Amino acid sequence: AIKANAVKAANSKEAYFDYDLHGANPLYEIQGNRGRRIYVYEHKCVIKVDVTLGSIITHNATDGEKTIYYKDVIGVQLKKDGLLIGYLQLETASEKGNNKSDNFFDENTFTFDKYEDVYPAYKYIISRLDEIKRI
Repeated sequence: AIKANAVKAANSKEAYFDYDLHGANPLYEIQGNRGRRIYVYEHKCVIKVDVTLGSIITHNATDGEKTIYYKDVIGVQLKKDGLLIGYLQLETASEKGNNKSDNFFDENTFTFDKYEDVYPAYKYIISRLDEIKRI
């Protein structure tokens, strides 16, 4: 449900998002790179992407947000940053139809520069997936 003051403050896309249309405050909110930000909630993640100079240079200019529910996740990849940027990818069956050959540009991928910022959120996501997938 939208908080009452969210409707009043929703003159911009960012104001709408900041007032939490996703139902609760995120447990983790991490600024990545290439215009990406991830919001980790109890039952889902939201990857928000803004167009940046880097995304234009790499021909991956896009903006918007993607919500990925943990119940739909079939795999998780975490690559530490090093010579290249790191990434956290939440694989879903529908994402496989995307046919992106490069994990860095996949719509279910959050790219980052600091592994230590992402690792606690990754551990949380894995623990939630273990709970949800346990039969």
